[in-house]
Amino acid sequence: MKKARPHYLAAGALLLATAAIVIAYGQMKARTTAETPAPPPPTAEDIAALSRAMHGAAEQQPLDAPKDAYGNPYIIGDLGGYPVNLPSSVVSLLEYDDSPGWDREKLRNYQPPVRNYQSIIDSFSFRMRYRDQTLLDTRKNYAQYKREIEMLPNLWIRVGIASGTRYHQGEHIWDRYIASDFERGYSSDSPVYQRDGDDYEFGLERYIVPGINPANNLPWRENHSADDVFVHRDAAGHVDTYIRCTNNAVPHPLCSHSFSVSGDMKVDASLLYDRQLLPDWQKIQQAADSAIHGFVVTTASR
Repeated sequence: MKKARPHYLAAGALLLATAAIVIAYGQMKARTTAETPAPPPPTAEDIAALSRAMHGAAEQQPLDAPKDAYGNPYIIGDLGGYPVNLPSSVVSLLEYDDSPGWDREKLRNYQPPVRNYQSIIDSFSFRMRYRDQTLLDTRKNYAQYKREIEMLPNLWIRVGIASGTRYHQGEHIWDRYIASDFERGYSSDSPVYQRDGDDYEFGLERYIVPGINPANNLPWRENHSADDVFVHRDAAGHVDTYIRCTNNAVPHPLCSHSFSVSGDMKVDASLLYDRQLLPDWQKIQQAADSAIHGFVVTTASR
């Protein structure tokens, strides 16, 4: 199959790629030692290559790929064992399993193939307003989204997808998350997390870092970077939802919320939303789960 005609790179994509590669370079430079000298700074070619890799999935689709509402080819592939059609105006930062990541040498020589429904998708993200399951579509409702994210609470959530080579290995992945919290706190000098009584908050167990920080006589939960952990368990007692919420007193304190998508689709989802929405965690999870399954296509539509 022939490759679809490429789109021009957007200025925003180049800016994002520039920021990403400069940050990555700064991190590598910070690890510099006498034995491992700093790598050379990124070139314009490096930034352009990263931008193509981060935002180029829409350019890798076959000419006969099904089209979205705007006449553009869907981004197609295998998501957790299921064929999907992903609108390029809805999803962002999509990577297939052969994507070069941050390796500059691989980026420079990256020649992606024309995609099909067997192309393994590793990751992407999208945003949605969970109460009515409206997806952010940059060609349709971006101005409305920009207005509404300033409101309290912000009803838009970010959904991150991990599948393919990034899907979790082994069983009971979220059990391992809470187990690690019993071994360390949110910082190197804080106590470890422990169950906050026997009560449930919104149907969730809550775990906190208890006690007082002797350095400032403040409760550990009120220190900078402090957070609480919330988990839900299945009938067998295994954690099936893991949520971590900041305690910072800011207008939009964030919760990160992790779960595995329902059914036999091999996809892990990570959500980001305002802590004020935590009472609706089940509705949020159900809305995200439904949206992910909504990308799946039948044979008739392929």
